[in-house]
Amino acid sequence: MAGKGRQTFEKRRLDKLRQEQQAAKRERRHSRDAEAKDDDGVDQDALLEKFRLLNEARAAGKVDDETFLVAEHEIKVALGMADPDDD
Repeated sequence: MAGKGRQTFEKRRLDKLRQEQQAAKRERRHSRDAEAKDDDGVDQDALLEKFRLLNEARAAGKVDDETFLVAEHEIKVALGMADPDDD
């Protein structure tokens, strides 16, 4: 009967180790997701998606050139690719 208790102890140890590894993996994933955002909290993926949709709308004729240029400039400023004072 003594051998059975040892298996239970070993199983608990392995379960605890597995849980710690899963927690570390979650933390790494969370850190990686947080790095996807700029220091300013700008979500680059969302802005690039907005730019893609803007281009599609322009190609479909739903957005005129002036509106497109203004929106494009705003996106570039948010991404840090343009100076806010430039027009």
